[in-house]
Amino acid sequence: MEKGDLYPVFAAKECYAGSIVNIPGCIYGPRHQSELQILLLHSGSMLTTIGHKQIDLKPGQMMLLLPDQQVHIAFSSQEETWHRWITVFEYDIDVKILEMMHQLPQHRLISEQMNRLLDALVGIQRQNIPGSSAVLNTLALSVFQQYAIECKNDVKELTVHPAVTLVQTLIQERYHEELTLSLLASKGCISVSYLVRLFRQNTRMTPMQYIWKYRMERGVELLRTTGLTVKEIADRCGFKSPYHFSRIVKTNKGLTPTDIQKGKLK
Repeated sequence: MEKGDLYPVFAAKECYAGSIVNIPGCIYGPRHQSELQILLLHSGSMLTTIGHKQIDLKPGQMMLLLPDQQVHIAFSSQEETWHRWITVFEYDIDVKILEMMHQLPQHRLISEQMNRLLDALVGIQRQNIPGSSAVLNTLALSVFQQYAIECKNDVKELTVHPAVTLVQTLIQERYHEELTLSLLASKGCISVSYLVRLFRQNTRMTPMQYIWKYRMERGVELLRTTGLTVKEIADRCGFKSPYHFSRIVKTNKGLTPTDIQKGKLK
């Protein structure tokens, strides 16, 4: 895209976000692409043929698929392949906008911002909240705009290691349960020591620090949006006691849980 070009703007009417682990040797297509789609590869490999062009997608990369493309994907034959995606099935898009999107690079590194957008989409999708389609469609548009922004600005943000993403997903889904380093490492298919090192490199925290921070943030959300007691919230978020929860909240937010319930957190 030339400097000054518009970012993608279109009306998303139906979309779906998902996450899947494919067994070795899976094949997708060949098929004629009619949807707007972005794939994020976290582990394994995806040898993709678009028309006459081949893309050997690696973990930590994402790929843009657009209408009127013939697509064939061969997943790794040696290992499981984990990828996430956002697909817009029904949309209204101006021909010039679509032409502009066809000029974008077809693959690039996954940025942290893109990971977060997919986290939000997949999370909302899994909860199956009534009336959430408008939110999903808005977030879907944001994903494609973010892709274009990163291409135009040549964003070179380092991708998060796939094992870290796997473990973060587990933590976000089961943060209220007892989680051990051994369990987390097994999820990432790596050793405990390597997991700790990767987390320090990618998040500047240890896995356990990440868990307690995530639990604390979810607890603060409940303090601000529900009438649950401090004890009930502590129990729901995996804290050892109300005192433990209160101490971590005070350390990170500078306020007690009671202060937050009173609306003092800005």
